[in-house]
Amino acid sequence: SAPAVGGPLISLPVWLHPVWDPTGFYQDHTDEIAALRVPGASALALHLPGFLQSLGAREAEIGRIMAVHALAALCVGPLVGRVMDRRGRTIVIRAGALLFVFANALYLAIDRISAFVYLVRVVDGISATLLYASLFTYAADVVPADRRTEGLGLFGASSEECRPVSDL
Repeated sequence: SAPAVGGPLISLPVWLHPVWDPTGFYQDHTDEIAALRVPGASALALHLPGFLQSLGAREAEIGRIMAVHALAALCVGPLVGRVMDRRGRTIVIRAGALLFVFANALYLAIDRISAFVYLVRVVDGISATLLYASLFTYAADVVPADRRTEGLGLFGASSEECRPVSDL
């Protein structure tokens, strides 16, 4: 049946509701939280500005919060390359995956606009750089040199196939 007018579009199962919720914030923002819990980085990037706006952020602040992700990624990029060359690709892939899970869990703790939101974006930017750089480097290592352009193109395109579904 259709949700009541003004009610949430979906109802989160009890096990997804946080234990600590003395203000009723999570119950009042079910739609936004459900959007943030959708798997896929593109879904998060798509819905995060609306969620931040629902918390009272204005456009300029939303822009700064979103930009912090790219700034963190830009700053850590050269270091990631050096670590991959010294320690190997798979350790960076594993670290990036663990940090990615941690960063996404941190998003669930956002309940107001504060420095914590910026910190979460920095952690997410670092995790994205670790994963993106290490996965593409690993792919470049295993694809034969004479087919590298084709192989990396297919690798990049295959990572984009999930975006239309994750944005739902």
